[in-house]
Amino acid sequence: MINWLCGLCLAVQLATSGAGYLERNYPASVIQDARLTTLELLAKYRHPSEEHFVTTSDGYILALHRIPRPGAQPVLLVHGILDSSASWILMGPRNGLAYYLYDSGYDVWLGNCRGNTYSRNHTSLNPSKDRAFWNFSWHEIGLYDLPAMIDKVLDATSFKKLTYYGHSQGTTVFFVMASSLPAYNDKVILINALAPVAFLNHIKTKLVKVVRAMMALLFGKDKPMELLPRSKLMLKMCFISKTVLNLCMNYVSRAVGGDMKKINKVNTLEDS
Repeated sequence: MINWLCGLCLAVQLATSGAGYLERNYPASVIQDARLTTLELLAKYRHPSEEHFVTTSDGYILALHRIPRPGAQPVLLVHGILDSSASWILMGPRNGLAYYLYDSGYDVWLGNCRGNTYSRNHTSLNPSKDRAFWNFSWHEIGLYDLPAMIDKVLDATSFKKLTYYGHSQGTTVFFVMASSLPAYNDKVILINALAPVAFLNHIKTKLVKVVRAMMALLFGKDKPMELLPRSKLMLKMCFISKTVLNLCMNYVSRAVGGDMKKINKVNTLEDS
């Protein structure tokens, strides 16, 4: 039953999400850091920052956020599914990997894969109107996004090789690139695979099947669509209280996996 309820929630979220994707009318209970963009977080904690853009060969315009240390060895960090460059700094200067690498002397680059908060741009497609924009998976990210990011970093720094950090889907897309475009293996000194994902056939959750069935009923079979888009309705609902927030977190955990006992809840709601 819980899987069907979660599937229904996802269907509602998809149906109520609109063009107001980047509006930032957060409930008062959301902590300040969660309201800030990657560049705003870096500024808050007094770190230098830059924003760069690169266009893939199939037209997606990607944003890369940089904590610049000119002349230093470049390192590229790529986030997991439903995530962004912010994942590497949200834990703050004491715990964020990007901060640690910068303080250790690296030139840090944070990638944003197609379709996320910072990479919802295309040379001809509108993500809010054109379903064709969402006709991709981790395969295309590995085939197009990652090579474009790597080339951008190396061109900007004049280095021939970089170090790579990937989390979850960020490792999957690297495996795609490394096997499909082996020439790029020579451009990477080392890959640090955090929570690597190489195979998907052992997934145990039934929610994926439930959601797939509901999407087929509501929107038609095999129609490309944004996965867990930002919804004003869901944003307001999830932050009504800590109890409701826990339900929402459980819903996301069932969708993408995770251990609720390992969630740092300090970074979700202000203490009331």
